[in-house]
Amino acid sequence: MIPPRIALAFALGLGLACGSLGPVQAQAIGQWEELAIDGVEAFQLGDYDLAAERFGRALAAARDYGATDQRITNSLINLARTFRVQRRLAEAEPLYREVIARQEAAYGIDDPDLALSLEALGGIYAAQAQWAAAEPVLRRALRILERTVGSEHPYTAVVVADLGDVALGTDRNVEAVGLFARVVAIRTKYYGEHHRSLAAPLTREGIALRALKRNDDAREVFIEAWAIWQHESALPGEVTLTLRNLIEVERQTGHYEAAAQHGRELIAHRADEVGPDTLEFAAELDDFARTLQLAGDPSQAQAMADWAAAIRAAGGVRGP
Repeated sequence: MIPPRIALAFALGLGLACGSLGPVQAQAIGQWEELAIDGVEAFQLGDYDLAAERFGRALAAARDYGATDQRITNSLINLARTFRVQRRLAEAEPLYREVIARQEAAYGIDDPDLALSLEALGGIYAAQAQWAAAEPVLRRALRILERTVGSEHPYTAVVVADLGDVALGTDRNVEAVGLFARVVAIRTKYYGEHHRSLAAPLTREGIALRALKRNDDAREVFIEAWAIWQHESALPGEVTLTLRNLIEVERQTGHYEAAAQHGRELIAHRADEVGPDTLEFAAELDDFARTLQLAGDPSQAQAMADWAAAIRAAGGVRGP
């Protein structure tokens, strides 16, 4: 998301500049505006390659207007965000670093827009499991947001969730449980008890609880997360993460019938997610067969195992 100040500068800066500059500069600013708008439209349509190309050209055009021009920061953020969606993290990192330096110079070191850029940079490190690099950047972002927008603001919750990922990735599971529970509390206050933004932190809280051998507590939060995903769209992989952990904890706690039912739901989801003729789906069927054995249904377990074997015999492909 483009921070509010940047969006405002984008809207106001163009109108003022085009009215005050000579024809050559005004034409160039019009070109920048056209490129920026084209990039936003492409991004919204999911054409990230085109968005990156347009934002890159917009950035090059913006640099012609001086080192402190707001259009540079706007273009940097748009391009970095696009690279992040494309998982081109190595390319996004230096762009966010430049954004941070520009925001520090323009607004000082205690600004919420700066905190959002720090969060983005820390998120890039966390996505690559660079926990030691991610944590100080995220803690700086959290301090700024707690001072400026408050400890219970949705922006604050984003950073707390990132820090939860860091704690989970470094086996600090007690800390992770507390951080993800805080995210859930903040978002519940703002969005309600069954909002889609609760499902991912609930799942990660459950993973931390499992690591602490608190399986009954973990099962409760996984069930809550799954109830949300049943009625809301999810990012790729999130439903699978929730259901796999729920099934595993149900097998560990002897809830075999429930595990089998959730296994059926996972199979249906994975058939859509990776395709029913893939090796990934075959592996899912094998795991489901083990669940069915535990649930006392050997004939269905054998049917699932046979289905998996047939996929492999037919030369199953790798899924997406």
